[in-house]
Amino acid sequence: FCSGFKEIRILASTFRISLNPEQKTDGAGYALKYLSGSRAELEEAGQPTELTTEVLDQAIIEAASTTPDRTPLNYLLPCFKRIMRLTRGLRLPDKNDPKFGVLREARRICMSYCIFAITMPDIFGLEPPTRNPLTDHLLCDPDSDRGVCPDFLTETTLRFEDDPTVKDALVSALETLSIDLSAMTMNDNFKPYIMALRNCMRYPPLIEAFTQDPRFIVKEASPERIEKETLLGPFF
Repeated sequence: FCSGFKEIRILASTFRISLNPEQKTDGAGYALKYLSGSRAELEEAGQPTELTTEVLDQAIIEAASTTPDRTPLNYLLPCFKRIMRLTRGLRLPDKNDPKFGVLREARRICMSYCIFAITMPDIFGLEPPTRNPLTDHLLCDPDSDRGVCPDFLTETTLRFEDDPTVKDALVSALETLSIDLSAMTMNDNFKPYIMALRNCMRYPPLIEAFTQDPRFIVKEASPERIEKETLLGPFF
């Protein structure tokens, strides 16, 4: 694999990071974040200071933990989008192609840390948030850096059966959207909430999880309270 050169280049450009203090930008001219902590750990362990998928876990933790806004998802979601764009750019993806293998592993690791950013923020040195951090990203344009794209929703819903925490995280984000919307009027900016629900309801596993939530049907709610106390009420 060209002594790891291509692997380093792929990971540097998708995660915008570097273990080389002299490498300031990637091939396209985008600035790279130098990870001094990860490099020091590798040097202390007597390991090569090269950016590979084997050291990607510790590199992501450092990069996502040291963002100026202390919001790991703001860093990770754009990384995931760049990985998916590169993957789609492969003319005929071959499972034996080293480049495809690097991108596949990068996608797996990046998605795992996206989930950790929602469910286990202490990994990044953060206290548990009072609000589901995914909620605000659902309100963004899916094509924007901070937005939740279809690839992300496809990947997360595929994990529902193996990891219930992923399902709970997405349903919790939709619950928060519903609660926030219940406090709005027609004069407020409610359209992003409608679009967020619409985007999410294209995935059968998420629809099923949504309808199984206790707040989907609240039998005790009086008719005049349905629009406030059920999940779908505020959207209508």
